[in-house]
Amino acid sequence: MKDYVIVHTPGQSSWHWGKLWALMTAPKTHPPALFKKTVNVYLVDLPGHGSNDHGDTAEILREECVYEIEKAVETNKLKDYVLVAHGFSASLVVQSLASLVKAPSKVVLISGVVNTQGGSLISQLPLRSRSLFRVAKLKSMLLRRPAKLSPAVIRNYICNGMDPMDVIQNLGFYEALPSGILEQKSSSMVIPDGIPITYVKLNQDKILPPSLQQQVAKEVGASKVIDIEACHQVSLHRPAELAELLLNV
Repeated sequence: MKDYVIVHTPGQSSWHWGKLWALMTAPKTHPPALFKKTVNVYLVDLPGHGSNDHGDTAEILREECVYEIEKAVETNKLKDYVLVAHGFSASLVVQSLASLVKAPSKVVLISGVVNTQGGSLISQLPLRSRSLFRVAKLKSMLLRRPAKLSPAVIRNYICNGMDPMDVIQNLGFYEALPSGILEQKSSSMVIPDGIPITYVKLNQDKILPPSLQQQVAKEVGASKVIDIEACHQVSLHRPAELAELLLNV
C-alpha cells in the first residue's frame, strides 16, 4: 500500500487538501464491489492550524512544525511513503529529513519555498509578495488581532484564475499567519543524498513566480520538475490534475 503525508503551507490547514484527499483515495471503479484500499493519504495540520490549533499562531516556531511532521510519520508507522509539501512548508519538510526516523522514499515540493542558504522564509519571496505578508502583520499590530491576508490578496494572489464562486466559498478557511515561522531565521540546510525530489512548478503562481520556483528546484537538487497551469492554491484550482500527478510520482 502506498502512503502519502501532505503538509499544508502555514496560514492554511489540511482542509484545503480535502478535495485532493478524496480524489486520491477514491476507488477507480464504480460501484466498488470489492474495493481494496491501495492508498493512504495523511493530511498534517501544523501546530496552531486547523484541528491542531492550541494558542497564538504567531508564536509557533519551525521546530514545533518539524516535530509535527516527525510525529505523523512515527504515529502511523510509515515505512514506504511520499512526503508532500506546499509553499512555505517545503522548508519545514526539507529540515525534517535530517531527523525523521524513517526517511521518505520520495519528496514532492509544490511551489515550495526553501531557504537552503539560511535566513527567514519570508526573505525568499520577491518584494511584492513580501510586502503582502508584512502589510498583514502591520495591520494586525495596529488592530491588535491575528495577522491574516485580506480577501483581496487571497483573490488576486493566492487564488488568481480560480472560479470567483469557488474563491468566495473558500475565503473563510484561510487562517492566521504564523509570523514566527515566516520570520524566524534558520541556518543553511544540507539535503540528504538518496531521496529523490520532485518539484511541481505552478505557472500561474503570483506568490512565488515560476522563475523563482525553477531556482528553488535547482537549489534543492530536484531530479524532476513538473509544470501545472495553476495558481498558488493548486489544491483547489486543479485538484484532479494534482491528484493524478501525485499518484504517479
